[in-house]
Amino acid sequence: MSDEIVEVEPAEFPKKGQSGNGTTHGYTVEARYTGHDHVVINDVVYTDKWKQVNPDRAAIGVPAHRPFESWLDQCNLMNYPAAQAIRWWFHAIAEMDFHNICLETRLIKHEVRYSFSETDVSEHCLITGEDRSSCMPDWGKK
Repeated sequence: MSDEIVEVEPAEFPKKGQSGNGTTHGYTVEARYTGHDHVVINDVVYTDKWKQVNPDRAAIGVPAHRPFESWLDQCNLMNYPAAQAIRWWFHAIAEMDFHNICLETRLIKHEVRYSFSETDVSEHCLITGEDRSSCMPDWGKK
């Protein structure tokens, strides 16, 4: 038995990466029709009960949020300017069919709390020297 001390490198993986958390706000648009019966606007029936307005925002060209607000997308929410744009678009659609008189809309503000963490789990396909022919994709092997 030897008294020689062997230094061992600490395990490189897994290694803690970035993490964060925060709070943001998103909005939805709701509408109701306070007339005597009901009304159909953009192929949706509206009555005196509040109902969320869900148009295809991409089809009418309204961006839902800025790139760093991706949390809103995951919750199907919009930022304030986009929600206002949808609200007024909805009133314009209703006006075309003379349904705007008894139409009410409102914005609903939602609080979104998020957190994330990232971990480095392994190294893949180290490339060194001139010969790189042995480096084949190893997706999912480590």
